[in-house]
Amino acid sequence: MGYEKLKAEIRDFDQLAKQLGFTYPRNAPLQKQMEMVKQFLADMDASQEEALKKWMKVDFLGWYRAMIAVDMLCGSAIALKPLPQEVLKMQLELSTMTDISQDFEQSQSKEYLYELYMGALFHRCGMYVEFAEPDLRISRGGLSQVIGVACKYVSSETKINDNISKGYEQIQNQGLPGFVAIGMDNIVCSGLNRFVEFPPEPAQIVDALGNKLGQWVERIINGRRGVTGRRPLDGAVFTLRMVGIWKKALTVAGHLTFQLEQGNPIEGDLRCIHDAYGRTHVTDIV
Repeated sequence: MGYEKLKAEIRDFDQLAKQLGFTYPRNAPLQKQMEMVKQFLADMDASQEEALKKWMKVDFLGWYRAMIAVDMLCGSAIALKPLPQEVLKMQLELSTMTDISQDFEQSQSKEYLYELYMGALFHRCGMYVEFAEPDLRISRGGLSQVIGVACKYVSSETKINDNISKGYEQIQNQGLPGFVAIGMDNIVCSGLNRFVEFPPEPAQIVDALGNKLGQWVERIINGRRGVTGRRPLDGAVFTLRMVGIWKKALTVAGHLTFQLEQGNPIEGDLRCIHDAYGRTHVTDIV
């Protein structure tokens, strides 16, 4: 597989940006990251062996973080190309104002990027997506009603419960049925060896990510149970994007886990999303 998909996404993103009239905000870190990734890909085309030697010595961490940020932004933006141009342009501007690296630090742009990522996920599931309070509103695609989604991309374990509670409040304030989506990348990947070796089969990768994410979900459920001011989790969605080496290339794998209690009033809609995700992201290896 190599980096052909990433090269195609960057090419398509550049065309989309031109079409939208999108330009990077002043001093946007992503602009330099995009240039870095393009240079790496050009070096790889010239000589893979020499490119790897160069980038392992020059700025491995910068390159690594740039690859993750560029992949997430480009893939999400391209998937949402059918949205109204002014909406997508605004979301891209918000998502690139500040640093979006996976550096385990909080930033406003990472929150907007996570909204973009989740919007793309639901769009691929065949649903209509709006960027509106609580963060997203999704409909059609088999859903019985408009569902509100509060998106929370947490930067540390200590902030998980506060973020989840704020998400529930956002949904309640809109008077919509809905759920909280929690991005767990910074939590699960913190402290891991950057050279994670993914197993050879995509299904094995997804199973491994699912097991890891499931352990964290259970931990969070137990941490909220019986604590004053913390509603029990019900209907929350947890996502994980992890980077590893697969087929000799830096590769991103994704997984989504639903937490659902019996009697949830939107259980049918949540199962609809679950089934659509299974059909459209069956191996979710990018």
